[in-house]
Amino acid sequence: MLSESDLETFTKTGLLRLAGAFSASDAHAMEQAVWHFASRSGVNRDDRSTWVPGALPGLSPKLKRKPTFQLMWTEVVTQAIDQLLDGDFEPPKHCGFVMVTFPNVSEWHLPHRIWHADTHFAHEPAPLFGVKTFGFINRVGPRQGGTCVISGSHHLVERFRQTNPTDVATLQHHRISKSNPWLADLMHGPDDPDRVTRLFSPAQVEGVEVQVVELTGEPGDVV
Repeated sequence: MLSESDLETFTKTGLLRLAGAFSASDAHAMEQAVWHFASRSGVNRDDRSTWVPGALPGLSPKLKRKPTFQLMWTEVVTQAIDQLLDGDFEPPKHCGFVMVTFPNVSEWHLPHRIWHADTHFAHEPAPLFGVKTFGFINRVGPRQGGTCVISGSHHLVERFRQTNPTDVATLQHHRISKSNPWLADLMHGPDDPDRVTRLFSPAQVEGVEVQVVELTGEPGDVV
């Protein structure tokens, strides 16, 4: 069961980390399946010259339904989601999306143009209709390709919904980005060290505390 502190964190930030939610050995089995798939395309784990820059094509449809990847849905994970959804959780038929990205740049940069919402803004905020789940099958450290998210952004979406009710049906993230300098900096600002420092630090946007958070973790962690 999630603690009151867990629930407060989730309500405030929209994020919740479950450390060691599935076993490191199961994570290793998933990782081995990924490398086995990659080897069929000529990718050698021990020879970086064979690695394909960017995302490994064709990976997710081939692997996401394999039993190995269902090992992520442990009791820890499913009970946590069920609690967040007030008992309305339906077990998934597969793990969703298997994402592997090989290094494709020599220097890490905070994204400008790929910010997006994974759901339509027209969804009512309560009761919670679903969550996005990230499971780590190997260590992902800072600036190693982990997904960046905006902590607290769900509150901004709801504020925008309330003040722009007629626009909700066609609302896009770029519409929100024009409403505040911090969001404009996030999506259109120059790529400089100060920008990274600014956006990774807590800030107030329309009374909501927000900041960019890079999802990192150890094998078996779930966010």
